[in-house]
Amino acid sequence: MSDKVEVLVFKTSVHKRRNIRFVAPYLNRLIKPQGCWNFDLEDCDNILRVETTFANVDAIENTLKELGFFCSVLW
Repeated sequence: MSDKVEVLVFKTSVHKRRNIRFVAPYLNRLIKPQGCWNFDLEDCDNILRVETTFANVDAIENTLKELGFFCSVLW
């Protein structure tokens, strides 16, 4: 029996590849091995897309905010 995978989408202020490299270790700790994540820097909202079996929206938002980035889940 497999866990249900949720897809979360966040609007962020992460807009450069170097920003992604900076936040990657923190997101990896929060999301892996239960899921994966990626940024779409081509989107005007600099989307962070998270696929996970263990969704913790507050932890993701708070982590990016603590690192100096705007982050808000899009419902």
